[in-house]
Amino acid sequence: MSRRRATLAPFVGIVAMTVAMTAALSGCDGGQSTLEPVTLSSASAIRLDTPSPFTLMGSGFSQGTGSPSVTFRALSGTPFAGGTAAEAQVAATLLDDTTMTGMTPTALISGNVPIEIVAISPVGRASNALAVNAFAPLVWGLGTWGGAEWN
Repeated sequence: MSRRRATLAPFVGIVAMTVAMTAALSGCDGGQSTLEPVTLSSASAIRLDTPSPFTLMGSGFSQGTGSPSVTFRALSGTPFAGGTAAEAQVAATLLDDTTMTGMTPTALISGNVPIEIVAISPVGRASNALAVNAFAPLVWGLGTWGGAEWN
């Protein structure tokens, strides 16, 4: 019995040390815990039928180094990537800690469509999702009136 305990003792020590280190590190997030939350408070009108400029307002955008981005997410359907994806991510430019600009992705929509926008800071922290109405101008077909129906 004592020989078995002696054989297992090093392994028990390694497991205990691993558990202790895991517990100590579980609160770490790569140094990001001191960063303020990224919040999104407003967006300019979002046009999605053609790449169009947008402006997002919020806070915490300029934390860290790297490139910020913005995710556009449809609340229903798959209007992005030629009608195959529910969301699209585009690069953004920081003007300051509270303003982010960029160009919208294109989507297959007509009229007003509800979407969510999420700002991603340079260190990869995501903002709250902001619900907005994206739009594309309605396209009316041209035809001639031939009595009771369009020809």
